[in-house]
Amino acid sequence: MTSSKLDKCTVPQCERCKLNQPFDLPDVIVNACNTGELIVFAGAGISTESMGVYPSSFYQNIKDELKIPDTKNISFSKLMTQYCKSPRSRKELLLEIKQRIDYVKTFPELYNLATKFHQELSTIPHIHEIFTTNWDDFFERECNAVPVVTGEDFAIFQDIPGRRVFKIHGSIYNYGSIVATEQDYKKCYKRLNTGIIGAKLKTHLLSKVMVFVGFSFDDEDFQQLYKLLKKQVKGIIPNLFVITLDKNADKKLKSMKINATPIITSGSFFLHRLKSKLVEDMQIFPDDHFEGIQKMLNLVMKEHAKLSKLSLVTHPDALYSLTFQDGLQHAFQHILSNRHTGIYYPERIMRVIDSYDFIIKQNRKIGNYPDVSYFAGYQLGQILLMLEKKDRKNFPMYYIHGYKNGPEINTYKEFLKIEKDAAKYHKSAHKFATKITSKFKSDDLVYHRTPFL
Repeated sequence: MTSSKLDKCTVPQCERCKLNQPFDLPDVIVNACNTGELIVFAGAGISTESMGVYPSSFYQNIKDELKIPDTKNISFSKLMTQYCKSPRSRKELLLEIKQRIDYVKTFPELYNLATKFHQELSTIPHIHEIFTTNWDDFFERECNAVPVVTGEDFAIFQDIPGRRVFKIHGSIYNYGSIVATEQDYKKCYKRLNTGIIGAKLKTHLLSKVMVFVGFSFDDEDFQQLYKLLKKQVKGIIPNLFVITLDKNADKKLKSMKINATPIITSGSFFLHRLKSKLVEDMQIFPDDHFEGIQKMLNLVMKEHAKLSKLSLVTHPDALYSLTFQDGLQHAFQHILSNRHTGIYYPERIMRVIDSYDFIIKQNRKIGNYPDVSYFAGYQLGQILLMLEKKDRKNFPMYYIHGYKNGPEINTYKEFLKIEKDAAKYHKSAHKFATKITSKFKSDDLVYHRTPFL
């Protein structure tokens, strides 16, 4: 099972935990995810409008500000249109939107609640494309997704590797793109009807498995989107999945003539269960597998600081341990910086490890000994990620060419003892190091390898 914050709540009768309703995970969703055919369509219910982030919804706040009674039903777009009428303007509405999103970002507690879904999704490498009606930039921040707002964005970013998030209703960082009023909605659905992003969405509906999450059934977005898409594909929409907490979802979907299967649970718990299955199938690492990487990085940095004080003029072969440690540090730093992108999963890491065998061999062949030790360090960082946490203890932090397999020295004391005989272990590497370090005019200089191939 994958470990996450969902497993760690210890509050009895926690209101949020009650949302994590048990459910049967359909095989079709798991299979689609494994093959990169699963598409997520996210609404406001998984973001700033999710439970506990704000005391009331943005819709309700605007309704209260306009003094519209709760008994009066009014659509979201009509409400926003009414708000923009004199003496207010669209500018005031956009500022309200910005302030609501910005406020969440200033409080980690609120931000973590608003991005729980995004954080769960971030470590699933198989989900490459996301559609959303949300204005915020949480998918960009948490999942490293490139935002696609316009047709021009699509033309530029359609072939790039990594995730993309198609922002149907615009972005907070492109105010002219935000869809809120009735006029905005008309323009939006016209673009979806005739534009390239709409064409992409329709193609996915016909060929991939799509999961809607964060929408309510009376949601204007959900109803209009489905109506538009159903019309465009002449009613031939494959079975969709809707993640919802509404226990009457099946009846409502049938009454609305929507061909969709409801899954009764919260959006973040749905992803949590999906990830558990992917872990079970060894498609991804459990979230807690990344714990300990920072600790290992800190250990290497500590040893690196200690080794850096050693004179390279009198200990020339320390150069290789310095570059080896650079490689280790860069590997750990890259893992920590990119785990949310989904690129760190078992199959890919095995390919990376194998590729560094070739790189190390090529550099050894041409006598580029500093790079051999650097890439050996970087490769070891990847190998350590593959290991269970209990097997990562006492990993090598020093490197002498020719000594056993190179990186089998664990402590500074052990390194100093072995380094005395470095010339015996690898004459050419020792000669190379001596030649480089003899040019150093000060013991204060530290040899450093930058993270470039």
